[in-house]
Amino acid sequence: MIILSASLTSMAYLLVSLLQGLSIFSKGKKPNKNLIIAIALIAIMAHIHILSSQIWTENGVILSLYNILSLISICFVNIILLSSFRKPVDNLFVFLFPFAALSVLLSSIWGTDAAAKHFELGLISHIFLSIIAYSILMISAVQAILLWLQNHQLKHNLNGRLTQVLPSLQSMERLLFDLILIGFVLLTLSIFTGIVFKGFAELSSPEIFQKLIFTIVAWLIYLALLVGHLMLGWRGVIASKLTIAGFVFLVIAFLGTKLLFIN
Repeated sequence: MIILSASLTSMAYLLVSLLQGLSIFSKGKKPNKNLIIAIALIAIMAHIHILSSQIWTENGVILSLYNILSLISICFVNIILLSSFRKPVDNLFVFLFPFAALSVLLSSIWGTDAAAKHFELGLISHIFLSIIAYSILMISAVQAILLWLQNHQLKHNLNGRLTQVLPSLQSMERLLFDLILIGFVLLTLSIFTGIVFKGFAELSSPEIFQKLIFTIVAWLIYLALLVGHLMLGWRGVIASKLTIAGFVFLVIAFLGTKLLFIN
């Protein structure tokens, strides 16, 4: 039953991507925007229902790789959909919704393979804050790369397909800083809850301490970018570079410390 529901949800996501693609490239009658949004909302609500039943089980919480990827995809499709009500960023549906379609299928097939665990409320809040902050800042890093490419094409008068498909440069920049601000707030809460609920004894272990240091470096980079944008008008290429740099430190913090340090 779960696989059938996931398949239908995946098809709805792909339909959104297809309809949005038609609205970009079709020379005839374009699909109705309200219809696209309605289908997107149905897909997201179904996705949330499917994933919640896979993460919270009678035996505990299952945070498998596929469930985490599915949670990340829910975060960014929600953010892009909500942003589309205020900014002309609908074209990003074409790129992001297929990933959500794939993630809901993978989580429905292999999402419950990992062992269920019981977590205290404070610790599970830290884990989910970390995952959501990481996912939003990951989206901002992808956004920064696209923005960098857009700047390059416009600077060199290259009217490529990417420039035609992506939203305007101004819309992309506003979305980038919205993502960074949301991610920064969640990352701050993640660091705070980690210190509070993991305790100083656990934080003193080499691996956790190394992760904390790299996370704080990333936090400082994002803080500098937000302050620089507000006070000095930083944008464009410098914003893209700092966004990518901050995410690189996050990747090292969450994934790379065991490779960089042998304890």
